[in-house]
Amino acid sequence: MLGLIVFLTVVWSLFTLWTTEHPELRLAMVKSRVWGLQSALHPLLVFTFQRQLTAQWDDSGTPVLSILIVLFSAITFNFGVGTKSRGVLLRLAPSIYLHHTGPLLVALTADFVSPSFVSIQGFLFAHTWFAHTLGAIHNLRGKAEAKPSAGEQVAQPRDKLGEALFFSYLLIGFWLIPWFCAECARQASPLLAAAPVATQYAGRWSYMYLAFRGYNPEVSSAERGGLAISLAAEVSAFTLGALFVLSENALRLWQG
Repeated sequence: MLGLIVFLTVVWSLFTLWTTEHPELRLAMVKSRVWGLQSALHPLLVFTFQRQLTAQWDDSGTPVLSILIVLFSAITFNFGVGTKSRGVLLRLAPSIYLHHTGPLLVALTADFVSPSFVSIQGFLFAHTWFAHTLGAIHNLRGKAEAKPSAGEQVAQPRDKLGEALFFSYLLIGFWLIPWFCAECARQASPLLAAAPVATQYAGRWSYMYLAFRGYNPEVSSAERGGLAISLAAEVSAFTLGALFVLSENALRLWQG
């Protein structure tokens, strides 16, 4: 299965690069209602597929698991839609492809984790990919707002709903991440169990940092601020989770 995951990562990476040279195709895909719907439903789709991959592990000798991985890769790689610019995509490629490949790795770790871990892992994946849903909501609300006439200067009102959704998203993550850390520490092989999520966050955090530093000019200054806040919140949540695990282990050792 590792070979299949590597093959799919290469194929989708090359296809994503190819779409940057064909902006008309990329634009048609982004404007498609089907593509927009799947992007908005990423949390549900990612959660469902990772659950099905772990459920099918016992039947790995059948083509079902392979078919699920192929379908799942189309979701995680967003059907090949990446940045508009080839140069930007190449600069950010390691970060983007680590983030997209991470969820696929659950097919390799399913035999080493408990059902309760599969659940919290799924919730954390869904939470991470909910960022795309927030983006879809923001875009829909932006299209619904009346556009000013030519030359008219309109002050941008404070987006209270957007801020409420964003900070609610961060708070939920601050609850899920320590829970994931605690459950991960209880697995037979914690490092192996953590591999899919760790791979995803390695890509996610490096992308956030690079985008914040201006390596992706397609990200606005307001979006860079949001990425910085998300990065700080997630790193803090994982730090809190690690401290909880260490204190739990220290207490267990102290009690004998």
